[in-house]
Amino acid sequence: MYVSTCMVRRFGNRRWFAFVREAGLVASVGLLSVLSACTLPDKTERCETDPCGEDSLVTTQWASLFDGTTLNGWRVHGEQGVWRVENGEIIGELVKKSPYAYLVTERKFKDFDLELQLLFESEEGNSGVFFRCDFPAWKNKDKQKNVVPYEKRVHIVGPQAEFAPPNHPHTGRLFDAKIGKWISPELTEVQQMMHRFQEWNRMRITAIGNYVTVYLNGYLMAELVDYKFRPDGVIALQLHAGKAMKARFKDIRIRER
Repeated sequence: MYVSTCMVRRFGNRRWFAFVREAGLVASVGLLSVLSACTLPDKTERCETDPCGEDSLVTTQWASLFDGTTLNGWRVHGEQGVWRVENGEIIGELVKKSPYAYLVTERKFKDFDLELQLLFESEEGNSGVFFRCDFPAWKNKDKQKNVVPYEKRVHIVGPQAEFAPPNHPHTGRLFDAKIGKWISPELTEVQQMMHRFQEWNRMRITAIGNYVTVYLNGYLMAELVDYKFRPDGVIALQLHAGKAMKARFKDIRIRER
């Protein structure tokens, strides 16, 4: 039995429904008949962006985070000269071995749906979308805060939805930069096939309290029910430190909850 996102939201008790889903327990026939119209396919099957009409329950409107011509509303952290706008797209490109590069929203966000399209062009490297993140000051061995200006900091804390070429098969998984570990399960072979390498991919991240999902091209890639996420923070596009790489982003929009 798979319990959908909309079931969780409409009935509220996320822990109980997560338990039912993982344990495969069957509820009463009456309850199943009520929920049947809201049940999604298996995680490896396609699920539309608006499962069970969830969007109709949200009163706030979508807002664009990228105007298609400038980087207004964003700032650069880390390696400079990496981000540019071309043909309605944000291009992130490292042309040599480089430190981390981030393009960061000036605003912080709490609960939201975030949608964007991504295309990984190079064979090497990896990228991703951080959310509810921040760039804290480093502390030296004497526990004194580093005085590096905020916009030059590259030490990031917060969760990231990974985006990478096929040789790094984690696209859509969740990584917590604060602890340096993956926090969602390894992808199945079917989930790994959802990434259309060197083509446009649609990613949707929903964060409501400690409940987070990541969809890629309509398929559920990661779902965490009660992880202790940061309550709010900025959104950041990332190019990982290391080899030359190139990634593209467009149609970035957000709907606050």
